[in-house]
Amino acid sequence: MSNARTESDGEAPMPATAAVVNDPFERFEVWLAEAIKAGVSEPNSMVLATAAAGGMPSARIVLLRSFDSSGFVFFADHNSRKGRELSENPHAALLFYWAELERQVRVEGVVSQGTIDTAAALIGPLNGSLGLRSEQAGPVHGFLTQKFTKRAKRWQAVRTSQPGTWGAYVLRPNAFEFWQGLEGSLPVRLFYTRTGNAWRPYGLGGPGNHMGI
Repeated sequence: MSNARTESDGEAPMPATAAVVNDPFERFEVWLAEAIKAGVSEPNSMVLATAAAGGMPSARIVLLRSFDSSGFVFFADHNSRKGRELSENPHAALLFYWAELERQVRVEGVVSQGTIDTAAALIGPLNGSLGLRSEQAGPVHGFLTQKFTKRAKRWQAVRTSQPGTWGAYVLRPNAFEFWQGLEGSLPVRLFYTRTGNAWRPYGLGGPGNHMGI
């Protein structure tokens, strides 16, 4: 991180922008909007971590295509290492890192293949209305569509020459961690876990917390 911090006793105060929100997708939408506004380079880039059936992990940068309450969408070659690993073991994790804002978001869940199959669907919004709630929804998803459209022709050429090898994946989260760095203090963490269709936020602030609490 760019700002130096010193350790202090007790838990760091939660920043105003990180006050408790019961829906982690709404919080993510706000944070992504703020990363876009701050001019973060490739704010929709994310680390995708997968593991083979034997447990050997691997990670790489991919781009977020879109997201809604059903999950996070990205595209990949089914025959690539990540595609093969996801077919063997659908459990995966995403990591967004926005250094300029001293923020990161970790998402854990299960990945399945999406159903998008045409160039028009690739470029257009997914599943019609994305059903998101905050006032940032329009700018955020407009940005994602614009970024994706720039690459759609190249990707479509690959799909045309190698039919069936390229497609959408959706990670359905079961846990989130939002991490906020604070100058001169300990970072603050906010966790969410899924129980059925409901989300439980917990673990504000302090070191040593983890998804499994």
